[in-house]
Amino acid sequence: MKRKNIFWGLILIFISITLLADMTGVIEAHSTFKLAWTIILVAFAISKIIALSFIPASLAGAMVLTLNADKFTVYPSTPMIFFASFLLGLGLSMIFKPMRRKKIIIKSSKNRSFKTNFQSSISGEHVHFENNFGDNSRYVQSKNLKSASIENNLGHSRVYFDNVVFDSDGAIINVECNLGQVTLYLPSDINLQNNLTASLGSITGAQSFHQDDSYPTVFLEGESNLGQIDVIIL
Repeated sequence: MKRKNIFWGLILIFISITLLADMTGVIEAHSTFKLAWTIILVAFAISKIIALSFIPASLAGAMVLTLNADKFTVYPSTPMIFFASFLLGLGLSMIFKPMRRKKIIIKSSKNRSFKTNFQSSISGEHVHFENNFGDNSRYVQSKNLKSASIENNLGHSRVYFDNVVFDSDGAIINVECNLGQVTLYLPSDINLQNNLTASLGSITGAQSFHQDDSYPTVFLEGESNLGQIDVIIL
């Protein structure tokens, strides 16, 4: 995951340099450099909209708007452009609730919370819960877990899978972290396939490991948008 963090770090640095150069007059209003970045950001935003990843798309749109502020009669230095764009992306994400890459059918054990310092246990073969603006701990208990869906918006979710028996045919854990933090606690007796991605966010901790047929395979799917996902092996 470090290579992806380096990639996004470089992208952010180049964009920030471009915006600063534009605001200080180094880049002219119709320069090729500005046009190239606008095309890149628009293409990125479209690709994220197609993938139903609205927060990165909306932030890319904010960068385009800031970069071309002279054409839209806005103040390029105001942070409200980015704040409003983030709220737009967050709102769309909460409405559509995309399941990236692999479709997960949620059948039971839905759990939503706005509370802080909240702890609870959930069980079943398919589990789903979300955390909005809170600090929560979830303890998953299942004898045959097939899928789990975790959505975290502007909060911190700690999810423990140490008392879980995963389905022998494989299980999927889908995580969507928007401007917050998700900490996953997983057992070591699994084949982990870590496919998490970061859009202006970070992924830390364990990567893919094991290729042992005696262990069940667990696929980590999802994305961190301006947030952080930590994977901890117990």
